[in-house]
Amino acid sequence: MEESSSQYWNNVLKSADLLLSLLTPYEDKEDIDLVQNVLPPLRQLVKKGSSYSIPKQVIPAQPKQEHNSTPRRHRVSYEQEKNWKRINNNNIHITLSSGRVVNCIVVNTPEGLEKVIESIKQAEYVTFDCEFMGLKNAIPELKLLQIAVSDICGYAIQVDILGRHILEQKLKPVMESKDVTWIGWALRSDMLSIEQFFGALKDTGILDLQKKLATYAVEELNLHAAMAKYASDWDVW
Repeated sequence: MEESSSQYWNNVLKSADLLLSLLTPYEDKEDIDLVQNVLPPLRQLVKKGSSYSIPKQVIPAQPKQEHNSTPRRHRVSYEQEKNWKRINNNNIHITLSSGRVVNCIVVNTPEGLEKVIESIKQAEYVTFDCEFMGLKNAIPELKLLQIAVSDICGYAIQVDILGRHILEQKLKPVMESKDVTWIGWALRSDMLSIEQFFGALKDTGILDLQKKLATYAVEELNLHAAMAKYASDWDVW
């Protein structure tokens, strides 16, 4: 299967957008001059790239990777930090600086997913973050979806183990629900990986706090800088 030059260019812009989101956390590092030099033209490309006129041609499409559609056997292992306490193979307690304990749960079974969904529906708001694998000339591939339903309870959903079918059937409708408030930080690459896995989400009310804060701070901060400036009293590891 082949793709047109416009489709190819759109993929280039998505890759540039992803690269921009990955490099932005290093923007404040004064000793990385190359990043400082790359970011301004990269931002211009992402901002104005869609208006460029691309010559018509046909480009061979890259082979599409298929996600596992059925659950598979798995083994979970961790490199534990000093403030972690392993309760069982799927559950870790993390003690914060204040002494409070966060309950972290690995989800890799349909039964576990059902519990997550019930917790999401009962939560006032839900925060999320993605871990994904980035390949050259490809949209990031979602591997782990991390969800917090409160400040002391979070889930790590292993998407490859659960499989696409059950997640599309059970989790995607909740992500599209207007009854759930989803919040994240610097979500460009996260949303690319989510939509690559699930397909486009319908009418989501997902809030990107980085973009929201930029209207107040008049600059786009990375998470570390934002916490240092506006949330220095937050409970941390």
